[in-house]
Amino acid sequence: MNCGRTSRLISAYLDGELPGSEMLAIREHLRSCQRCSAEMEDIRQVKAAMARLTPVRPAADLEARLLAAVAQVETPATVRFGAWLMERLGGHLQPAAAAVGVCAVLLAISVGHLPQADHWQDPVAERITQTVKLPETPQDRAIEKLISASANPVELPGARSAIEPVFASPASISMTSAILVPVSDSAFGAR
Repeated sequence: MNCGRTSRLISAYLDGELPGSEMLAIREHLRSCQRCSAEMEDIRQVKAAMARLTPVRPAADLEARLLAAVAQVETPATVRFGAWLMERLGGHLQPAAAAVGVCAVLLAISVGHLPQADHWQDPVAERITQTVKLPETPQDRAIEKLISASANPVELPGARSAIEPVFASPASISMTSAILVPVSDSAFGAR
């Protein structure tokens, strides 16, 4: 038996509420431990002092005085309204609360049976995710002519190549502008 367990059981030991084996273990511990023995003696003195106390009888008019004091205390309006509401509707609110509870349980069960996001078919979302093909403009046609011309370069005298595309290829053009720069030695002042 250790000091912590003995300390928790001293009061029950003094009252004789423990089984025989625990009573013997605590008695052995108390013989060898001065601190626990002193604690037991303190508890014994408190119990003896409590036993000497005589019961006090309340005054005959105590109940009337308490009721008068309580009646003088003003009850807040919110508490009065809540009490009035419970008097009027208390019996009628229980079935409504039960109905709300049943609906909540049914909703929770049905959520598991909803179709998952990958099974939903939303025609609006499908139309939004499709690639939009804009009508072709004259600028788009001119850009495509220049790109196709750069694919088949025309030999100019003194030029490395007629036209080299700086940005764009026919496969990647869709609503983008291509910058076509003529590159030749003469363009930079060389002859």
